[in-house]
Amino acid sequence: MLLHVRNEKNDANMTLENKENHTNRKFDNHCSWLWNLMDSTTRFWICSRITQKRSINDARSVFVEMKQRAPLPKAIIHDGLGSYNEAIFREYFTLKNPRVKDIRSISVRNEGLNSRAP
Repeated sequence: MLLHVRNEKNDANMTLENKENHTNRKFDNHCSWLWNLMDSTTRFWICSRITQKRSINDARSVFVEMKQRAPLPKAIIHDGLGSYNEAIFREYFTLKNPRVKDIRSISVRNEGLNSRAP
């Protein structure tokens, strides 16, 4: 999830040409990404992290924290961000069974979509 973090120095009266997004404020590197991991069966919130980027290392740091807090998952369902694939491979790949399944779910029509309603 993209978070817009307010910067006090931004001018609310900027012209449209100076805007970098659809809001009245410039980003000025003040946007962050919220990563949340939840168990789909118990609905238990496993971990949460805020990062400045969505790189492979950022995704890996979330999975490292998850490995410390929860048992090995059967599958990881995600929204298709490219850094997930490499991070899951680096953190969970093994030749032994059972293996963690990497399920990429990018549309409402796909089975296992990660936006399950409460």
